[in-house]
Amino acid sequence: IMQFYEGGEGKLKINGEEPIKINYFIFDYIQNLDLYLIVKFGGPLSEKICKYIFHKIILGVKALHEAKIYHRDLKLDNIIIDDNINPKICDLDMCIYQQGKLKDQLGTKYYMPPNKLEGKEYLGDKADIYSLGCILLILVIGGDWFSNKECQYLHQYVKNNKKNKYFEELGKLSDIICSLKDDFKDLHFGMIAYNEKERWTLKDVLDSEWLKEINNMNDEKKKEIKKELEERSRSEERRVGKECRS
Repeated sequence: IMQFYEGGEGKLKINGEEPIKINYFIFDYIQNLDLYLIVKFGGPLSEKICKYIFHKIILGVKALHEAKIYHRDLKLDNIIIDDNINPKICDLDMCIYQQGKLKDQLGTKYYMPPNKLEGKEYLGDKADIYSLGCILLILVIGGDWFSNKECQYLHQYVKNNKKNKYFEELGKLSDIICSLKDDFKDLHFGMIAYNEKERWTLKDVLDSEWLKEINNMNDEKKKEIKKELEERSRSEERRVGKECRS
């Protein structure tokens, strides 16, 4: 999790104009790319890299939840790869320390669970898990169908708990889906369950069959994955830099 130092209210003066009141937060500075840019410019990540990254993200969210803190805006844009090639959860300004049901609709629309979008009460931990389920799919297949209006019909299969039909239709959008095993499908569909009570917990996610490989992986293998991710990240940084200059 990105280190938070302080926050508060202050005044900002721009171009000699009257000072305006602002809320500010001071965090660690991490200069590397976020996961959104890495996937946008380089396409989906390999499944083994996804497992490496996703496992670490889950552990970060678990630490937040154990402190009764809920992020409420988890998305690829808010996860940065640091210099040690570890994912860092950032943009904590929408976090809330509160037990029980929440009512607000803060966050990013396309990563919000249905009950939150519908204006109903929701649990902070279950909302974060839904967002993580969205992140997981985008890491594996690329794109961002959650914000694609042409793909919104897929939500009906989630709502009606038709997992096979959901993945059948999703397979028409990405050939990668056809190569994914049931352990991944069970995990993703469980994390985005329409009914909050049926949605998986973080413990369910960490104990899932899909993550067993990373849980049982030795340090040498993890180093290989880390090196591959580092090469991928550096490559995308150079590509983004060229695009910005042009």
